[in-house]
Amino acid sequence: MGKIIHSFEAVGCVDVWLQAMDYLVEHKIGCNIVLGVEKPVSLSPIDYRIQGSVNEFLIRHEALPISTVATTIFPGAEFLHGGAHEVYEEFPKTFNTIREGWGTYAMRLLTKSTRSSKKPGRATANTEKARALAKRVEGSPILYSNYR
Repeated sequence: MGKIIHSFEAVGCVDVWLQAMDYLVEHKIGCNIVLGVEKPVSLSPIDYRIQGSVNEFLIRHEALPISTVATTIFPGAEFLHGGAHEVYEEFPKTFNTIREGWGTYAMRLLTKSTRSSKKPGRATANTEKARALAKRVEGSPILYSNYR
């Protein structure tokens, strides 16, 4: 059996895109392509222009822009505009208008565990667990400062 997962890694988005595109040009098809980006928000001026060109191409061909894909994983624009409050309090208010099928990954993380449950969303519950763990290991270098 041949390789079924094809992973590519680079410091920036554009470099890893180019690796994946080289693979696709050579093989004509690709499934299970995983891109790893060390610094996804660190863009050089050239990378910024390339991302703009990719967005223009996608929109011109009636496809969703790059930010739409990223937002399915994490609501970055909301975080940049309003921090954690915007992500946990305001972003979930939009779910009924943007929900399609199962919704986005971020929606599933931030919504309650079940429709009838009063429990916090998975991300909130995980953050609370991490804070509790950090308090138990205070003084340990294990991410304590990130969960205060």
